[in-house]
Amino acid sequence: MSDRDPTWTDIDAAQLTGTNAWRRPEGQLSFLPEIFLDVADNAGFVGGQPVDVSRLAFVTVTLTEGNLYHFWGRIAQNAPGTPTLSIYDSQGYRLQSVDGDDISPGSDTPWSDSLLYFEPDRTGTYYLGIGYSTRPFASGFSIEGWEDTGGNFANDRAPYSAIASLSAPVRIVTEGDAGSTRYTATVTRTGDLSKTQSVGWFVDGRGDHAADDADFAGGLAPGGTITFGAGQATAQITIDIAGDTIGEYDETFGIRLFAPSTGLRIGTGRIEATIEDDDSRLWLEAASLTATEGTGTGGSFTFTIRANAPQEAYHSVRWVVETTDVARPVNARDFSPSVLPSGVVTFAPGETAKTVTITFAGDATPESDERFRIRLESRSDALTTSDATSIIVQILDDDRPLVSIAALAATVVEGSGEGGTVSFEVTRTNPVTAQTIDWAASGLSAADFADGVIPSGRLSFAAGEASKTVTLRLRGDSIAEGAETLTVTISSPSAGTEFRNTQASVSILDDDSVVRVLPGSRSTTEDSGTPITFVLERSGDVLPAATLTWQAEAYADTSSSASADASDFVGGAWPGGVVTFGEGQRQATVTIAVQPDATPEPGEWFSIRLTNPSLGMSIEPYGDLLGAAIWTDETWLSDNAISAAPHREGDGLPTTLNVPIWRQGDYSAAETFTWRVTTAIPGYTGALATGSHFAGGVLPSGQVTFAPGMQTAAIALSIASDDRPGVSSAAFAVEFTAQRPGAGADRIIRVIEEDDVLVSIQSATVQQAEGDSGVTPFTFTLTRTGGTTGSSVVDWSVGTTTGRTVDADDFGDWRLPSGQVVFAPGETTATLTVNVYGDLTPEASERFVVNLTSASPDVAFGNASARGIILADDTEVTVSAYNAVKTEGHTGSTRPFLFTVERAGVTDVAQSVAWSVAPGRGADRANAADFVGGVLPSGVVDFAPGEVRKIITVNVNGDASRERDEFFFIDLSNPTNGLRIGNYDAYGLIIADETVMSIAATSADAAEGSTPHTFTVTRSGYLDAAQIVNWSVVNWGPNRVSAADFEGGAIPRGALRFEAGEETKTITINIASDTAVEKDETFAVRLLSASPGVTLAPYWAGATIRNDDASVGITALSASKAEGNAGTTPFTFALTRTGVLDAEQSVSWATGSLNPNRATAADFAGGVLPSGTVTFGAGEARKVITLDVLGDTTQEAAEGFIVRLSAPTNGLTISGSSATGLIQNDDLAVARLAADWVL
Repeated sequence: MSDRDPTWTDIDAAQLTGTNAWRRPEGQLSFLPEIFLDVADNAGFVGGQPVDVSRLAFVTVTLTEGNLYHFWGRIAQNAPGTPTLSIYDSQGYRLQSVDGDDISPGSDTPWSDSLLYFEPDRTGTYYLGIGYSTRPFASGFSIEGWEDTGGNFANDRAPYSAIASLSAPVRIVTEGDAGSTRYTATVTRTGDLSKTQSVGWFVDGRGDHAADDADFAGGLAPGGTITFGAGQATAQITIDIAGDTIGEYDETFGIRLFAPSTGLRIGTGRIEATIEDDDSRLWLEAASLTATEGTGTGGSFTFTIRANAPQEAYHSVRWVVETTDVARPVNARDFSPSVLPSGVVTFAPGETAKTVTITFAGDATPESDERFRIRLESRSDALTTSDATSIIVQILDDDRPLVSIAALAATVVEGSGEGGTVSFEVTRTNPVTAQTIDWAASGLSAADFADGVIPSGRLSFAAGEASKTVTLRLRGDSIAEGAETLTVTISSPSAGTEFRNTQASVSILDDDSVVRVLPGSRSTTEDSGTPITFVLERSGDVLPAATLTWQAEAYADTSSSASADASDFVGGAWPGGVVTFGEGQRQATVTIAVQPDATPEPGEWFSIRLTNPSLGMSIEPYGDLLGAAIWTDETWLSDNAISAAPHREGDGLPTTLNVPIWRQGDYSAAETFTWRVTTAIPGYTGALATGSHFAGGVLPSGQVTFAPGMQTAAIALSIASDDRPGVSSAAFAVEFTAQRPGAGADRIIRVIEEDDVLVSIQSATVQQAEGDSGVTPFTFTLTRTGGTTGSSVVDWSVGTTTGRTVDADDFGDWRLPSGQVVFAPGETTATLTVNVYGDLTPEASERFVVNLTSASPDVAFGNASARGIILADDTEVTVSAYNAVKTEGHTGSTRPFLFTVERAGVTDVAQSVAWSVAPGRGADRANAADFVGGVLPSGVVDFAPGEVRKIITVNVNGDASRERDEFFFIDLSNPTNGLRIGNYDAYGLIIADETVMSIAATSADAAEGSTPHTFTVTRSGYLDAAQIVNWSVVNWGPNRVSAADFEGGAIPRGALRFEAGEETKTITINIASDTAVEKDETFAVRLLSASPGVTLAPYWAGATIRNDDASVGITALSASKAEGNAGTTPFTFALTRTGVLDAEQSVSWATGSLNPNRATAADFAGGVLPSGTVTFGAGEARKVITLDVLGDTTQEAAEGFIVRLSAPTNGLTISGSSATGLIQNDDLAVARLAADWVL
């Protein structure tokens, strides 16, 4: 290659050409045939010792375009300094080439440098510059050059026995993003393979976007040597392309063979391949996929075309808008101007995004929302497109009356007592008529509303009224609960109402708090004087202040424990009071003073009852009554003294349940108690534990020992774990046996809580019709079993099925619905609703499934999916052309045009639709006269139940009128019994089968007898049949032809036959040649008649026969005069040439005597009859000849002579062959008299 080095500037070139070294080259490198080395065809050498002390020396060299060159510059070994060899064009610009080190690292010695594979792009003078790193020059220099004329760097004069050629089946390799991609080329040896031979190879960048070292694995363009063993015919070159993630041009590299060994010649020594960039990607983005069409100037839609990486140079991509929805397509009239938009955006270097805005043609016509696709269509080489190369946009009609609903607030607090209010606004666009809209609430239970029923109602809009408000009052409560969602759905009691949306939702926020008693010791010894305390804690909304009443009372269950009485408390009365929580206060403490005594007695229990919480606060379930104990000073093992939360069984390994026990009273001595687990729990009606609930598989038992002074101990029970969902929780009791009289027997009850949950789903409404508008709710019930004391979260999504399935449009969204169901503690069932949007599209019934997809830990799925069936309830009729593009035929014929009317959707009922023919649009439209009967046809198509297709036949009249192709439409109207018109029209095309024949002169201005006159007859219009046209030559113009002007002596005429599909024919008229000089003549070829249905226009074409003859004639100018008495008298004649005077021509002339008194040779000068030849030059028309007549004094009669023409040349003819002259006598006669007298 010989591209200029991009780092070498104009300034560099100007400075270089101004140096002495440039102006005074050290020599000229010349090439002579190479006879010693087998590396090139020619070689040269030049050396020098520069006198300039600069660091550069130059030699000139003449290079030839198309040849390849190697150069090698050297200085003396061990000389200080390092040489650098460069090549420059005649203007001082440094050029690029391959350095020897790029092919074989280290091949250049410290005292040499090389340039390889230089390809000049023009023939001319170049400068080789050898530069030094030291100054001044340390030694002389030499430059060797090799010139190869065959492109193989082999001496074509050297003998060879084998040829090595390079090939690759694939010339494109994708770079990849990481690692490397291998590219393979093959070197094939042909000829004598008996020897071991080798050839070198290397890779270099090629073209405008050349690969460089970084594009190859290892960061270096590869190269090497291939060695063929004896008998080996092929070898592989493998090149590893480095992957990257940089957007860039496709890049080109070349593979070259060089330096073949003795006897090996390089055949195809170079190939090129392209590294295809796979990192530049384009995609489309838009902030919204909907836009309003607008009125007047119309709305607009803006989208962005993005590239994932900045580009190196300018790149472009074309985008187009196209229709995409059969039922709701856009057309050109929806845009401004009235064409489907398209365009090209160009990314400048470094740009990654371009924004495009499409303008709609606004209107005031109510219509369906329409959809269109924006698609990236084509791009420049450096850019490819990703999957996101198209988006579908919906144009929202803002002209038709649309009803929508919106919540006036996204969240509402439920309140306490009377409760809060929730408002929704129902809005109409274009509210020109009165209208009623139904509404219904859902999502909450009847108890959540002030009236105790789920509200619904009807709104009556007056004409012109645009909005109404629905206000719902909630019932406040004091129950702490999760947030709830209230949804209001609107619908229409009559058909024809269109909705923008049909639902709006509000989140109902809980504002209640729950109070509970914190775990802790609620006991004391009777003589200690220590009061009993317990702590109350609020959760939930703790911002408002609140109060709570508490009261101590007798213990109700005295079957196993004694009850305290009023005397056990200070003051001798049952204590009680009010607990007050300040704003934001979470905890409060209650203190109960106990009356000490010294009476030996067992421990006594009493109850504390919590009542009257403030509005908005509730008491934790089962937490309104709690027990407390006054222990005796004697030793006593507690009986039901401990209450605890259920123990979760867990999954996997066994878990440990610690059952705490303690002694009350005097616990100074050591004691041992025997215990066992029993399921005998009087009065308990729930599920009981079995041995399988414990790690050993049996109900455990054992002993617990209290050391002196030890008050508390624990029994550790190993609980078996499982992951079986759906199993109920189970209870057991730890029963103690008294070890001494008076100790009694105690029992502590515990519950093993099932922590595995099983959730199943089933359809509550398996199948329903979708409806024409609004939404149809499909409900599904989720059932939870097993561990239901806590909350559970289950995710769900709608999925498709095999066969006829749903898509996102069926749910009014761009994606299939999904959501989440939350089970509150204790809740076992929940309901989810999937809303299906009604439409008017005819389609088959569709299926979908609701799948449970994921859930909280410990939740397993039983029946994890339930199906729904959307029953089709629409029927649509469309019309389409079946065989409706035909020729009309000729007069008297009739052609049937066929159209298909089809039903789709629900076709099990009888329905009908009317049809009629309407003229086409524009100038080329049919009219009533084009149809049989002279009226526009119409009719009714009746469909029987189950019938889906009918054929309409429209009969078209044939004619012989010359006209354009004509359009007409079949329009559908008046559908019955729920039938809806989809595609309401289809067009037919009446193809004019009249043919027009015209004639034009092709070559009709020529000389007679030489060039045939030709005319072309062209047929247009209907060409499907064979046709004939008659023609004849006729006179035309002032100089008319005759039959003699044509070959054969007759006026030419004939007939042309056009076969089907044939468009042109040629008429050839042969002109007769003659030698008559005449005027140019004109004639015409006229088309006379043709097959039926053929119009002739234009029907004639003129032609000219150019005269190609020349003639010569002679006339006397001054040829009748007296001869004179002496000397000569000139007689003159004119020779005149007429006709075509383009050529040189000649004619001879001679003088003869003319009776009766004939002139003789003696009458002319020289004594001979004059003669000669006249030659006319090209374009010359007239010549004059002169005859000199001798004068005399002899009285004689007048004498005549004639000048005749003969022997014309070069096509010249003689028209006037002679002219005469008359020599008149001018001498007096002398009379002889007889003498009468003599002197």
